[in-house]
Amino acid sequence: MSEAKANQAKVEQATASLVVTFSTVHQALKCESALGADGINVKLMPVPRRISSSCGISARVENVNPDALCAKLRAAHVEYEGVYALDARSVPTLLARGPHAPSADD
Repeated sequence: MSEAKANQAKVEQATASLVVTFSTVHQALKCESALGADGINVKLMPVPRRISSSCGISARVENVNPDALCAKLRAAHVEYEGVYALDARSVPTLLARGPHAPSADD
């Protein structure tokens, strides 16, 4: 399978359950408000341990295309770190690194 097809398959699987991570609780609340205003179901929850062992708040979003989600977050000026797909075993796959994600050196 080509890399493009593999990435497309990831995106199709990801539309079912996405997790967005943030550097602050304020940004998570801003995400909940912005997406909720668009009729998107958002559930704030602790960041899954498989994504990060630090404490923090993430947003779980169902049935939204990852590219559309990132566009909505940027349009609402929400500072997010990453968008992850969770498979049936809750194993995360990073789909998009946010513009406010810490660098690998941090």
